[in-house]
Amino acid sequence: MSDARLLAGRYRLESVLGRGGMGQVWLGRDETLGRAVAVKEIRLPTALSDDERDALCTRMLREARLTARLSHPGVVTVYDVVSEDGRPFIVMELLRVPTLADEVAANGPLAAGRVAAIGLELLTALDAAHREGIVHRDVKPSNVLLADKRVVLSDFGIATSESDPRMTATGLIVGSPTYMSPERLRGSPTGPETDMWSLGATLYAAAEGQPPFDAGTTMGTVLAVLNDPLTGPSVGGQLATVLDGLLDKDPGSRLDSQQAARLLRRVADRSGDDDAGASADAGDVWSWSTPAGAGTAVVRPPADERPIWRSAPGRPPAEPGVSASTRRPVTARTRRPGMRTLLLAVVVLVVLVLGVAAFVLFGSTDDPPQSRATPVSRSSEPSTTEPSATEPSATEPSATEQPDVPAGYRVQDDPLGFQVAVPRGWQRRLDGSTRVDYVAPDGGSYVRIDQQPEAGPSAEQAWLDAEPAVAARLPGYDRISIEPVDYRSWDTADWEFTWSGDSGTVHVIDRGIATDTRGFA
Repeated sequence: MSDARLLAGRYRLESVLGRGGMGQVWLGRDETLGRAVAVKEIRLPTALSDDERDALCTRMLREARLTARLSHPGVVTVYDVVSEDGRPFIVMELLRVPTLADEVAANGPLAAGRVAAIGLELLTALDAAHREGIVHRDVKPSNVLLADKRVVLSDFGIATSESDPRMTATGLIVGSPTYMSPERLRGSPTGPETDMWSLGATLYAAAEGQPPFDAGTTMGTVLAVLNDPLTGPSVGGQLATVLDGLLDKDPGSRLDSQQAARLLRRVADRSGDDDAGASADAGDVWSWSTPAGAGTAVVRPPADERPIWRSAPGRPPAEPGVSASTRRPVTARTRRPGMRTLLLAVVVLVVLVLGVAAFVLFGSTDDPPQSRATPVSRSSEPSTTEPSATEPSATEPSATEQPDVPAGYRVQDDPLGFQVAVPRGWQRRLDGSTRVDYVAPDGGSYVRIDQQPEAGPSAEQAWLDAEPAVAARLPGYDRISIEPVDYRSWDTADWEFTWSGDSGTVHVIDRGIATDTRGFA
């Protein structure tokens, strides 16, 4: 052990605990106090000039000393900051615990309630840093330590003060592009809102098992973060609103800490009630999936050309609206008997021409609950289509003719448990296990159906609960109505509103239906 490297005459570097793009972390021992420590050795980019390396090292040492004054149980304690051979070393509290990245790699995506609880812990740590004017700038799963009854944010090695966000005069960007905010990638000034983005990407990765914009290459990922829309989290209703809000590409519209905490606390509290072991009943309250509001304007077709939501023969049709919101898919979980489910009937049509219509025929309420990735059987309610001899596969829905659909349409019997009549030539595209699109040949129009999780005591109340977060995020939000409607004797409510999109006014109508079976959007 005496041959191990001695840093600053005090810290003996014994073995490497891990390596990353910014350097490596050593298992060390403080020879003065006789305690084990973690020592982060920061490796500077080799392409820098000597002057740039000196400036960057000086900057990092100064900012590391700034973070050392943080005293919070959710932040790894920084004991010392030293420089040797032109490289900064940060001596920190040693925690022999798995990271969030380790946990996801070993056990897969985490439950929504646990993700929310971790998010709340991280918010308290970030709040403490932000109050001191410190921006972490590298929040990611590998920097989140899962200690016993404690979530700890580590590696403030590239943190910076809000008043001086640039690492060098040449604009060097240091960090993990996969979890880096768009404004950082553009080299724009950053503040606490950049940590909110990284928190959102971290929680997304915890819930999905992969980061939201990872394209496989550094350049591809950078371009995806800057330009691509968010592919929805399959945990959906419980986390979709907060993840959408944290991953807003506009830092001015992004959720702040208090807004995110309210949404995460709601998910954590409701999940905690569910985990308490009591069987849910019709009065249970569940979180709700809200429109994200894409920037695509939708042309509202004439009344006789709008999509029609169809029931089985003999039931009157109900008219939905046209939504420009980009919905986040959700996991279809096994539900306990008696639990109310919110059935969201939402057709998303990015209309380039008028006259596009779709017909969706939902099954009866007699189907048993279905678990994720299990094909859903056809309805036992009478139908004008003959049931297939075998259960449809998860990838190839059966197609049948239906006499009461318009000419040029075909009926698809979808494995997710519904029938939809779409124009001939439209193709089915499955996105994950719970969302399916039927897309026009030119890709300009589509019908989207999402399987939805359990939700609140009534359809109307679910919309009312969802409205504040949506209104805060959508510019020019203007509610037209939230009101119950008569549809198949189910508890049903429509939410109609407009907002100001990039291409003009977007008109949205979403239908929510509370049933005792599975849900769709």
